[in-house]
Amino acid sequence: MNRLFLFFLVIAVLLSNISLIMAEEQKKVIELEPISITATKTEKSAALAPASVSVIEKEDLLRKNYVNLNEVLESIPGVYSYEGKGIATPWPVVNLRGFHGHMRTLIMVNGQPISPSLYSLALVHWTAIPVDVVERIEVVRGPFSAVYGGDAVGGVVNIITKCPDKLEVTAKTGYGENQTYKVHLSGANRLNDNLNIFFAFDKKKTNNYVTDYYVVKPAKPPTDPSTATAVTGARKVRQYESTDYAYEVGHKGECHWDENTFTLNLGWDISDSSYLKLNLLFSEYEVEPFKSASYLRDKNGKEVRSGLVSFEENGSPVYLDLKSGSYLNFNGAKGTGIYSAEYAYKFTPDLDLKLSLGLTDYNYEKVIYPSSTATENGGPGSFSESPSKIWQGEVQTNYRVLTNVLLTGGINYRHDEGDFKKYAAENWRYLDSITTMTETISPESKRYGFYLQGDINLFEKVDLYLASRYDKWSSEAIRKTAKEKTHLKAHDQDAFSPKLAVVYQALQDTTLKLSAGKAFRVPNFFELYQPLTMANTTYLPNPDLDPEITWSWELGVEQHIFSNQTIMNLTYFENYSTDYIDSRTWQDSANNKFAQRDNFGETETRGVEFELSQKLTDYLRGFLNYTYMDAEITENKQYPKIVGKSPRYVPDQMFNAGLDFHLSPFSASLNTRYVSRIYGNNEHTTKNWNVYGAMDKVNFVTDIKLGVDFLKNYNASVSVTNIFDEEYYQYSKAPGRTIFGMLATKF
Repeated sequence: MNRLFLFFLVIAVLLSNISLIMAEEQKKVIELEPISITATKTEKSAALAPASVSVIEKEDLLRKNYVNLNEVLESIPGVYSYEGKGIATPWPVVNLRGFHGHMRTLIMVNGQPISPSLYSLALVHWTAIPVDVVERIEVVRGPFSAVYGGDAVGGVVNIITKCPDKLEVTAKTGYGENQTYKVHLSGANRLNDNLNIFFAFDKKKTNNYVTDYYVVKPAKPPTDPSTATAVTGARKVRQYESTDYAYEVGHKGECHWDENTFTLNLGWDISDSSYLKLNLLFSEYEVEPFKSASYLRDKNGKEVRSGLVSFEENGSPVYLDLKSGSYLNFNGAKGTGIYSAEYAYKFTPDLDLKLSLGLTDYNYEKVIYPSSTATENGGPGSFSESPSKIWQGEVQTNYRVLTNVLLTGGINYRHDEGDFKKYAAENWRYLDSITTMTETISPESKRYGFYLQGDINLFEKVDLYLASRYDKWSSEAIRKTAKEKTHLKAHDQDAFSPKLAVVYQALQDTTLKLSAGKAFRVPNFFELYQPLTMANTTYLPNPDLDPEITWSWELGVEQHIFSNQTIMNLTYFENYSTDYIDSRTWQDSANNKFAQRDNFGETETRGVEFELSQKLTDYLRGFLNYTYMDAEITENKQYPKIVGKSPRYVPDQMFNAGLDFHLSPFSASLNTRYVSRIYGNNEHTTKNWNVYGAMDKVNFVTDIKLGVDFLKNYNASVSVTNIFDEEYYQYSKAPGRTIFGMLATKF
């Protein structure tokens, strides 16, 4: 790693001198820098913000056929996003700088947190936010608990939705493979010269493709071989966690996905010194599997799905014990509301106040898993429902005490609550077929935060940022079963999070950034209180968990050349985490899998992010970026065998490159992506790759989109995803080549 840091320093020095070499050839700056409000909670040029900032504008969202919003983030350095099931992935995951899961990255919509603290994996409902209602996305990498409190460990993603100040009417419709179609309708206007209004309806629907398979290990020979049904059709396959072979006997079918989203945004300029913003978004989806299939046939050619079966292989009998329910996927539905309000008043040019309120309402979240005896047409199942809410309020003030000193301070309150209910279900096909309640857990937590940030212009080209925040929180839960009621409480905790950053504009087109800070993550309800059995693993909670603590620092350089036609960024960073929360997995004598949550030890991550954007001509632009991360578990006294291994879901290399072409009336984009293979657990138990269950490398998967404008207000486009039809797995089978056509009009 010393060589890695030395390499970074050499490149940084070279970049800092390029502008001197090219000074005579530069022209006037002709492109404006993107503005970020997320890095400091005040408007700041992304190039001069005290962090690594990426801003994705609405124009960038048109260059590729993005189906789900998390796909947009895949091209940003330091960001790893995976879905596994294409458009019908209920809970895609986004990781920043090697920190797995959004519980370590703060995800917001218009400043309102949307990461739930309840449910099995506490995953963000990314599909609820249509790409076509987004104005811009700001991604700030690095520790930001000093400004935002808990969970902003890997960074912050803030999704800001549209509210145009002019008359606009937009309609889009598209259709593609797997009976996939999208519809977007929206309108906007400015009324009475002071009220902006935007409303939209979005629909996504698909039958998707086969993503999951039934793979079964050989069973012990029965005492009486005649009790087994002779079959044909089993496919011998490798297992991702074993050197032994198993048999693929069928698949879990396609997946019907139907989602509708409604958006309403209002912006009221009350006076020259005040405004009010209201943002409302509600989305609901249903997901239902169908057309599952068994490959096995008996001597009469009839499909076989259950019981003990046998077949000959190399002259020896092989026995398999089949469960009909293992051919089936889950059935579910979810409704999500994201509501926020912001009022601002400017008392003087040097003093302003901002009040914000928000609610993320996971109004309902219902899932039924079929039992082992269930069939394609119905049968018993296990039903869970997990509604939850995130209430947040904040008061923020900005005060320029001197011409070179801007203070930003505030008070923040957050209240999380929810219910996790488990029932028996008569028919897994119907979400309203619940019968007996087996367990209910009702958790809630309260967080209080106080922060202060100073933006100090020390010298003409040097800005110093000092920030700190104090957070205090408590949580408790009530668990009910048919026999007892238990009160659970985690101990009250607090955290102090400082951050320091220096931004030095060494030359007109060269900026150096150095920052260091502390971040923390609050254990969520699932980890503290909620036992859950999912995918043959029982997750055990731990109410005595401590918060994760991470110290990070980074050094970066940004170089602009040829009047912003070439922009290069290079950043080196290090993260040191203690009391890292994760699972230790094991099996009992009956081969039942368990995962115990614990503060299992310490981790370290060192990495480099390199980014290049090049305007080749007036109509052609290219980009590329590369991320290298060396992540390691450095201590775990309870489970020392994982020391020296990388934490789960952390790729060590990521690469993106693309070309964007626009010469009226034609447009085109070409993008390719590489992600190194990763491990799905800390034990690194993967033995085989390119098989069901493995997290394979994404080997330069390439997408293309072609578009043409016609009749002044119309656009037609066709996109091909995974154009070379690369086959790989992200546990489930990843999408192959898919074609999608879109027709759009805007007035």
